[in-house]
Amino acid sequence: MADRIYKDDIGTVIEIDVQDTITAATNIAMKTRKFDGTEVSWDATRHGTTKIRYTVQSGDLNVSGIYYIQPYLTLGTWTGRGKTVKMVVYEKYE
Repeated sequence: MADRIYKDDIGTVIEIDVQDTITAATNIAMKTRKFDGTEVSWDATRHGTTKIRYTVQSGDLNVSGIYYIQPYLTLGTWTGRGKTVKMVVYEKYE
């Protein structure tokens, strides 16, 4: 795996530590705003007790630039977003 994430990569694993126990969480996703302003929701899974994980699919990283990702989940009676994470997606050959 590369040190950087590049446009059109497939299979890259994105993992976010929400820093809270989420073993009972449901409805887990990564709400994402791409550099071009497009908003998408990636279905994620729980990994361990505090992390969520998503494996990039074809077409997910179709724009280079900064991606803003917010963990999203339901935990008990609460449903909402976690702290925003910034991810840089580089143009090929950068």
